[in-house]
Parts: sequence; structure tokens; C-alpha cells
Amino acid sequence: MFVSLGFAFLRPKSVSKKKRPYVTVKPDVDKLARAVLDAMTGVVFRDDAQVVKLEVEKQYSAMAGVGIAVRWL
Repeated sequence: MFVSLGFAFLRPKSVSKKKRPYVTVKPDVDKLARAVLDAMTGVVFRDDAQVVKLEVEKQYSAMAGVGIAVRWL
């Protein structure tokens, strides 16, 4: 099973697009991914050990949110 996670954060007014184009503050991508995979366990799949490929991205956006895509093998 392949899982792709996208996390969108609001850009603080104090953060310049040019100086810091990427989200480099907490929470870490591994902790975000772990929280989502744990929440999906027992609902989407039996165990998160079934995930063989994981893509995770944090980015700034006009709206905060989470995007999840799951593809079965």
C-alpha cells in the first residue's frame, strides 16, 4: 500500500516567502505521519506495517489542512 500525505500550514506574517519558502518548524514530518497512520489503523488498513511506501510533505498554504492519498497494490 502506498500512502501520500500533504500537510498545509498557514504562513505567519513574520515569515518571508523568499527567506523561508519551506516549513522548517515543528511538528516534524515523521510525527505528523505517525499520527495519521495510527489514526488510519483499523479503519483503512489492519496495520500500518502494510504501508510499503510513504511520501510526506509540509508546505505553506493560504488554507491550513491535510491531504491524504492511499493507493492499494
